[in-house]
Amino acid sequence: AEYMGGDVMTADRPEILFDFLVETMCEFLEEINAKDKQIYLGFTFSFGCHQTSINRGTLIRWTKGFKVAGVEGKDVVELLEAAIERRGDMNIKVVALVNDTVGTLAASAMMEPETAISCIVGTGTNTAYMEKLENIAATSLPQLNGTTNTTGSGSMCINVEWGGLGNNGCLNFIRTAIDYTVDRTSVNPGRHIFEKFISGMYLGEITRLLLLRLVDIEALFVNHPIDHKPFTQRGSFTTVHNGIICGDSTDSLHLTRNLLRVEFGLNDASKYDLDLIRRVCELVVRRSARLCAAALASIVTKVNKRRVVIGVDGAVYRLHPTFSDVMVATLEDLTPQFRVRLRLSDDGSGKGAALVAAAVVKGYNAVLEQNGERSNTGRIDVEKA
Repeated sequence: AEYMGGDVMTADRPEILFDFLVETMCEFLEEINAKDKQIYLGFTFSFGCHQTSINRGTLIRWTKGFKVAGVEGKDVVELLEAAIERRGDMNIKVVALVNDTVGTLAASAMMEPETAISCIVGTGTNTAYMEKLENIAATSLPQLNGTTNTTGSGSMCINVEWGGLGNNGCLNFIRTAIDYTVDRTSVNPGRHIFEKFISGMYLGEITRLLLLRLVDIEALFVNHPIDHKPFTQRGSFTTVHNGIICGDSTDSLHLTRNLLRVEFGLNDASKYDLDLIRRVCELVVRRSARLCAAALASIVTKVNKRRVVIGVDGAVYRLHPTFSDVMVATLEDLTPQFRVRLRLSDDGSGKGAALVAAAVVKGYNAVLEQNGERSNTGRIDVEKA
């Protein structure tokens, strides 16, 4: 989302989004001199889908500020393939559709075999974990070659889509007036309630509304009257701003003072104002990290392994100066019976999708060999996936 404008994220037709994706793919292939090569693609798609096969899935609903018309209920791989065909100058075959949390889990497990859970905290938030097949109803298992695995052996990666927790009202007891305002003014009111507590898409807006409330009740900037009311524009205070303030370790909070001056035209903030603003920023992130840890603790308990590694990615977890420390400490407090270790999986979603694509290609080649097709005819080069 950080590389595309709002006109793409809320486009009035699917072609605008998928043509943009294909354009960026083309630019990348040109950079690495691979545009003329056969490419087998693992498509990372970070939204809830009803997945019917390894490379087919229909979008259930948009989140994270996206609201492109004509995509919900459609096969996103088919839309991407149509955009590739429209362009006509690349030889790309989509062999896998992978949620970002599933990709992060795969990438982390490649390096740490004890990885059983993944978590992303960035623009949005989600988790995935490995579940035993014996705990999954047969009717929920995908059909593979016309059959369903009902033997109970093995495990399956479950995409939890935990951002949607609370859509039924079960989290109303912890929602504040600020939370209701954030939800009401979002592009998807009433949906993805849990995500609106936690993710980078909303932390800045929660902070802004709290600061605006303090201005309204004359608890902020009271000793130094200001010539204009700050924080009135929706989206003007971002999660990046929150991170800068939380990470300001200067004695006089110089970074915070400079941010208020440059971004909001506030030249006369007192030390009291600066301390209060920082405290608000810290509390917003602390709540987010602790809620995320509480949800993760429930997944750890469900997995029920003495030792477990959690692959984590996302800009909030990676870049915010205090989020990860609070999240780790809270998770340790809530799961004392387990040895839990969080492992940063930088760009895990992309690397994991590549791993899944390579595994699909390798499996395809194995089937050809099993069927007696031992020549190179029809084989796929794993290195191209």
